[in-house]
Amino acid sequence: MKPVKIDPGHRFRMLLTALALLLTAYPLIKTEGLTRVSFHAFFQFVLLVGLFSIRRARGWFTVGALLVTPPILDFWGELCLPDLALWRSAGVQAASHVLTAAYLALLIVFVLRDLFSSREVTTDRLYGALSAYMLTALVFGSLYTALELVAPGSFSIAEGLGGVATGGEQKPLHSQGTLYYFSFISLTTVGFGDVSPSSATAQMIVMWESIVGQAFLTILVARLVGLHVAAGTENGASEEAGPG
Repeated sequence: MKPVKIDPGHRFRMLLTALALLLTAYPLIKTEGLTRVSFHAFFQFVLLVGLFSIRRARGWFTVGALLVTPPILDFWGELCLPDLALWRSAGVQAASHVLTAAYLALLIVFVLRDLFSSREVTTDRLYGALSAYMLTALVFGSLYTALELVAPGSFSIAEGLGGVATGGEQKPLHSQGTLYYFSFISLTTVGFGDVSPSSATAQMIVMWESIVGQAFLTILVARLVGLHVAAGTENGASEEAGPG
């Protein structure tokens, strides 16, 4: 049987599919046991698919592999050796989330570089643009989680969400996915008010995410429209230069 070959032109479609699966699996983070672990497995899947997307660019792939390896080892180490003190360290977990944010930011830069260096708009590049937007929310979600780990109480979370028990007492953030949810809400500037930044550092990062989210859409739409207009102009010029 011949091995299945994946069309390199579909690399961003795979990334977008992985991200869509991650968002759909979000309710699993609110559960316990293996079902909750499965959500984190989806997250690891996104990281690996992202690495697959940049595999043909050796320099990018090498840097990406160096950044993503520690978070993946952290996940499997915590899963297989949960009693080991290393995996319970807030500093180690925070560092893992920072590296995850750096790796996801690398993927965003790669996708945007591919889009802005291209002279044509393909379906896969559109998938890449949407993936980059969603990855931006994951970047800031990782930063929020790292901040909450090293400075507990940086975010005020409504009763019943995350690690806040009924009665209003804020406990350690058991469900770190809450801050990823908050990141998507902040990126789109919806703001439900169920999660809010309490510290100056958290407020600063949230402000930057709101700015990045709006600038991302504005610049991206302008680029896509520019490519479309340029393609139409070139096609028109080719038709005029053809045999009369």
